[in-house]
Parts: sequence; structure tokens; C-alpha cells
Amino acid sequence: MFPTIQQALEQVQELRTRILVNRLFRGYSARARLGGAFAALAGTAILASGALPQTVHMHTTVWGTVCVIAAALNYGALIRWFFEQPESKREFGLLRPAIDALPPFIVAAALTWAIYAYGAHDLLFGSWMMMFGLMHTSSWHSLPQKIWWLGWYYIACGLWYFTVLDAPSFFNPWPMGIVFAVGECAGAWVLRKHRVNGELLEG
Repeated sequence: MFPTIQQALEQVQELRTRILVNRLFRGYSARARLGGAFAALAGTAILASGALPQTVHMHTTVWGTVCVIAAALNYGALIRWFFEQPESKREFGLLRPAIDALPPFIVAAALTWAIYAYGAHDLLFGSWMMMFGLMHTSSWHSLPQKIWWLGWYYIACGLWYFTVLDAPSFFNPWPMGIVFAVGECAGAWVLRKHRVNGELLEG
């Protein structure tokens, strides 16, 4: 017997779902993103405690350290995943989605240097939020759709920081720390749900 229209539509939907699942990039790690979230909260707590000198240089150093830790965790997990792949599949193109995220990262680094050099450090948090959002939205074709929405969360937070928050200050680390920690925890949940980097939350 020929399948009914409903059965045909269900088969098409199943095929579409399989194609979308198979194209997802699985090199990112949920655990690494959680590590980045904890690093941001730790840096925020240290800066807010007043134990360190309240200078632009010191705050920039702490946030730079948080960035290095988060990058080391994420790219370390990415490299480990790459070398765990069968040798026949281990080619440079496999890392294309991660490479696609590099231009926004480079722009963010250049923008950070320019803002710091011109002494407009109060603009750093909002700029970081929005640039990190662009890194997420640029990966819409290779990561779960919720990551795209997460990118818009970061962009919206950056707009909020610039337009709604009263007297934003680089010496108040909580807005950046909370925004980043919440976003990274959300990103980790999405990656685990979609079995990215071999981790599983839902069957």
C-alpha cells in the first residue's frame, strides 16, 4: 500500500531531523563552558571583594585571566575531541565551525585594545557582551538553534548595559560576571542536550 499523506509528511520530517542532527558540530564541550562560567564568577567575586587594587590595569588583568582560562578550557576540549576522531576523518575542514567564530573574536580583541588605549574602559563590558553574541550568532549553521538565540541574549544584554543600566562602571564586575555565567551555563545545557562532544543529558 502507498503511504498516506500524513505518513509521508512524518517521513520527510524524520529525514529532515536526521540531516540537521548529523550536520551539528560536536567539537565544543559543555563541561568546558561550565568551567568558563565558574571562572567568570570567581573573577567577579575577587574583584568585588576589594582585595585587589581598584585600578583599570588590575581589573583588565583579572578579566584577561578569565578569558584565557575560558579559552584554554574550550579550545583544549576542542583539540582533544579532534584527535579522538578516526584518523580518516581528522582533517582541517572538521574544525571549520570553530574557525568561523574567529573573526568576531579577533575583532573583540582589537576593540578591547582600542577602548583600553583610549581610556574608555566603562564601555568594555557592553562591547564584550555584544561581540560574544556575534560569536554565537555566526555559528547558526553548525550548532543547535538555541545557540543562535543565546547569541541574541548576549547582544540584548550589551544593549541593556549601554542604554538602561544607570552609570555603568568597569569597577562594578557584577553585570559582566552574571551575564557571562548565566549565558555559559545556558550554552552548556544546550550542548549537553544535543550530545555535543560526546556528553549526554537526554536520550
